[in-house]
Amino acid sequence: MRIAFQLRIGILMVLFAALTGCATLASINTNPSAPPPETLSGDTAESYLDSLRYALEENLLPFWAEHAWDDKYGGVIVTIDREGDFTADKKKRLIMQARFLWTYSAAWRRGLKDPRYEELARKSYRYLVDKFHDQEHGGYFFELNRPGEPIDDTQHTYAAGFVVYGLSEYHLAFGDPEALEAADALFSVLESKAKEGKLGYHETFSRDWRKRSNVLHTRSIKNAKTLNTHMHLMEAYTALYRASGEERHQKALEQIYQLILDKCIDPKHGYAYEPYDAQFNPIDNEFYGPSTSYGHNVELAWLLLDAALALGTDTNPTEKVALRLINHALKFGYDHQRGTLATIGPVDSSVWDQIDHYGANRVSWWEQAELLVALLEAYDLTGDPQYAATFSKTYHWIYDNLIDHTYGGWYAYVDLPSATPITTDKGHDGWKGPYHNGRALMLAIELIEKHVSSSAN
Repeated sequence: MRIAFQLRIGILMVLFAALTGCATLASINTNPSAPPPETLSGDTAESYLDSLRYALEENLLPFWAEHAWDDKYGGVIVTIDREGDFTADKKKRLIMQARFLWTYSAAWRRGLKDPRYEELARKSYRYLVDKFHDQEHGGYFFELNRPGEPIDDTQHTYAAGFVVYGLSEYHLAFGDPEALEAADALFSVLESKAKEGKLGYHETFSRDWRKRSNVLHTRSIKNAKTLNTHMHLMEAYTALYRASGEERHQKALEQIYQLILDKCIDPKHGYAYEPYDAQFNPIDNEFYGPSTSYGHNVELAWLLLDAALALGTDTNPTEKVALRLINHALKFGYDHQRGTLATIGPVDSSVWDQIDHYGANRVSWWEQAELLVALLEAYDLTGDPQYAATFSKTYHWIYDNLIDHTYGGWYAYVDLPSATPITTDKGHDGWKGPYHNGRALMLAIELIEKHVSSSAN
């Protein structure tokens, strides 16, 4: 399988590197198909679609479909090296299992009817509910060992949200009523055990749902609440409401959507706070002080738009919030020369003036992926060609530096000055898979197809 994949997308580059004797990371990471055009416009939109489909259908999805499934014990292992071989740590993490389920269900639902994707989605669903589900207490185990035995039974609201997300998408793709029932059951547990009225959701629990003070996304800050958890729970409830149409799901989505609008967005500058105390008051980041996540800002922008669309509410106020989130990230966190977005930085000055403090030269995969969607949403809302131009610059940088055109998949981190991968670990120690970039490519294709269709009319 791996040989076939390499022959399909990379054999010319491998042969060239072998003949010239320069098979370094920099030299072999060259596009085996036509690069995207310099700009996104009516004349070049079809070429962009070709490039995005290559990146999704010939590179990313086949790489993970071929390499991540554990044929011996079942389940997804995402601790893999550049070529797709499992590394020493073969743990199975709930978040990755749920994201894998979402990705291949979403690909199938969006018309990629590859039988492998249907098989992977169905096997992923079965493994999730058979092995990860804690039937005694109603949650899902956070980590399993390779044979499928629980090694971490902590309940994280963040991880549970992805289970709801994956199960809902699986139902939308294949119409399985049991998957929707499982999503609703976990939703009910979260609403009864984790929800704290108008103060959002507590984030960490023991197996039997006793509150714990440690938080998955912070270290020293106890009982914190995070935008990360709440916006992804909103994402999950959006999918659940689309799948069910149930009033209780609609109500919960409305509440978390409004909570984010009321509590998480700075009214003066338009960025999102991170993190919060237990009463949902903004507090300083434990490492950087007053700061914001530019990556979460652009992701939140389009997730809010999607939630508003699902709810059928007036989207005009949300559109204004979304554009402010995107514009703040572009103003303070975006490298307009190269085309990359920093992970985190100051709220009122450029991160590029404080590169060493914020580590902005270490470019991460997921922020660039989420920015693609946000920019196309902004372009769709405003028609401003600057958003399209920024999309082109960002996608070019991703295409040239993040996508591994030889073996498939994306690198996790790239050193910005040298444009070389900091690590070739494709699974980022068990935290990376085909979700952020796969979803971004799917949605980018949808948004550009919408642009092409409207231009034709």
